[in-house]
Amino acid sequence: MDPRACLLLAMVASTQAAPQMERMGQPIADAYEAVNNVMGNALNVVFQLSSWFTDYETAPYTNIGEIGPDGLEERLYPARKWVCTKKVSSMTDTDPKSGMFWSLFKYIQGGNSAEAKIEMTTPVSTLAKADTASGTITYEMCFFIGAAYESNPPTPSNTRVYIKEEPERKIFTRKVGGWMDSESWEREATDLKELLTGKGLSFSDESYYQVGYDAPSKVWNRRNEVWFYSLN
Repeated sequence: MDPRACLLLAMVASTQAAPQMERMGQPIADAYEAVNNVMGNALNVVFQLSSWFTDYETAPYTNIGEIGPDGLEERLYPARKWVCTKKVSSMTDTDPKSGMFWSLFKYIQGGNSAEAKIEMTTPVSTLAKADTASGTITYEMCFFIGAAYESNPPTPSNTRVYIKEEPERKIFTRKVGGWMDSESWEREATDLKELLTGKGLSFSDESYYQVGYDAPSKVWNRRNEVWFYSLN
């Protein structure tokens, strides 16, 4: 069921139960009001996320190579600011990036020194670097800051969130659709690595980016990309 519908049903049910709660005393009525406020806030977040894929500013880049029938692209990204957070997870973790998106989403929703509401942008990039010796993967998830705050982004309120100025970088990638999980990202990284190696192209495989452009509620024409640093 659509998450918005679930939330609406829960709100209707809680509204019907409110008179009984009132008869049971003010403390429970206060609790009802608190829950109702939380539900309202959650519903607002769902609506915002559901419109994420409509038409948002995307990090600029230039294609510096021909796009062949295999969809392979080489891009040049200019230096730009991103807001990021980092997490180290076990290689066996079933939800290794848990909590990272919401830390960044809270930043653009006002969790910053200016209490500024910042427009959602694309893509959401996650740099993944494995450490086989320790059995861990370090993830760095970032939102593109966007032109409006490029020159002076507000400081994050959360100390685990930080502003990062990415230098100019060249990357190899291709666009893939569908829904991505840990296995899907690994599979696409392996396939892209084989494609680059087969073409004799120079790239760094010490780490790679998992890059998404769509809201969770988008069903059709989803856009995902794995990025490898180009050494050409």
